[in-house]
Amino acid sequence: MGNDVALEEAGARIGALPYVYGRRRMKAGGGAPQKFIPLPQTRRGWDRTGGIACVESVLRYAGFDFDTREDLLHDQLCTSDAEGATLWPIVQFLSQVRHADETRERMMVGMMDNISVEELKEHLADGRPVICLLQAWRDGEPKLKRGHDYTNDWEHGHFAVAVGYDEQNVYFMDPAVSGNYTYVPYGPDPATSELDKRWHAMDPDYGECDHTGLILTICRAEYDPSLFFKML
Repeated sequence: MGNDVALEEAGARIGALPYVYGRRRMKAGGGAPQKFIPLPQTRRGWDRTGGIACVESVLRYAGFDFDTREDLLHDQLCTSDAEGATLWPIVQFLSQVRHADETRERMMVGMMDNISVEELKEHLADGRPVICLLQAWRDGEPKLKRGHDYTNDWEHGHFAVAVGYDEQNVYFMDPAVSGNYTYVPYGPDPATSELDKRWHAMDPDYGECDHTGLILTICRAEYDPSLFFKML
């Protein structure tokens, strides 16, 4: 009885129990990528911090400390809370970040427009992940269930890091998803290729971004997902 009373009082403090999570029905698929760069998965805190989560993943892959938190990166990367992270602050931050005892940066960042899917695959094959700004996760529309055509959609910009590919898909470290990577199919014809039709967005500072990517040459990748660390 005592436990029941305690639970009832706790429920009164935090609201109705239980909290029911919505179910997003996503199509699983893809396969074993021919090339895969094992960036750690990071989940965004809210829908405007996907760019920060991508930077978190890149930093951890490059061997920076565990304390690469969203709240600590926010002021470095966001021009405003309403817009979230934008391209230029990400480029500037990643181009300059280094360990206190190092004299050289750990990575080089190049921003390019009009990257073809074949060029994207070449970067991935050479071990260079690419932060992409594309259309994704359009919520609340019946068309989503049938597969939304993002060709003329500029309202659902989303940061994700391209990390691999096979003959049909490009794979992403996607900060909108917990626990899994995502993929987008591509094809030889840009007019019908889903990745080509999605790969555009508006950046508050840069303007229209068409097949824009931040190409990351990481000089020393130290992330090893097989390691276990003693809790401090």
